[in-house]
Amino acid sequence: MVRDQTDLSRWLGLVRAEYLEMPGLGLTQPQVRRLWSLDGETTDALLAVLVSTTFLPRTARGAYVLVAGSSPDTLNRPSMISARRRHPLAVASHE
Repeated sequence: MVRDQTDLSRWLGLVRAEYLEMPGLGLTQPQVRRLWSLDGETTDALLAVLVSTTFLPRTARGAYVLVAGSSPDTLNRPSMISARRRHPLAVASHE
């Protein structure tokens, strides 16, 4: 169970770091839960934040995967990630 916002923030940092280190990583909800020994509530909260911030979209097969072309610099700017999807050339000229 997520005890407080600090716990969730720590898990978010860890999961983001792992995905950035292994860009091809694609895990389902049960795999995320097992890999980091999380309970269901924490796993669901964690994945909800990662999806809502566009860090980890969920595939049709239920896997959570890193946004293609993501880097630590671009992931600190969620609005740029959204803009890149809509207008890849316009955003690229600003970076």
